[in-house]
Amino acid sequence: MNMNIQNEEQMLRELGLSNANPFKTPEGYFDTLNDRIMDRIDKETAKTEDEEKETADQVKIVSMKQKQPVVHYAIRWAVAAAACLALVFIGVNYYEQENKNIAQNQTAVTEDYDDEYGEDMISYSMMDGSDVYCYLSGME
Repeated sequence: MNMNIQNEEQMLRELGLSNANPFKTPEGYFDTLNDRIMDRIDKETAKTEDEEKETADQVKIVSMKQKQPVVHYAIRWAVAAAACLALVFIGVNYYEQENKNIAQNQTAVTEDYDDEYGEDMISYSMMDGSDVYCYLSGME
């Protein structure tokens, strides 16, 4: 670390620069600094207070909240109820349609199953068409 300081001093000497502070403050500057800052703050606050008073005099306060008649509330509730009923109606119709589709699919599957089962039974019992006809018609 000592080496860095020596190198810095040597560089400054070679460049013809000194290590002295080139900036100077006027005499008595810091003696009155506090008073000057406080005066400036007082002036700024007085200015903003005056501006606030002027704007307060110019501004007219208007109340925006007004009581709404009961009809407005009734209309809002009626719209909300209609929306809910529409959603329920759509849901019920969708559910019923899905149930009908499922029932139709089950009926088709059951009929196919019955036909396949009947054919399997006929082939297993070694009956032909005339035997089945006689059995179903009650003839023996």
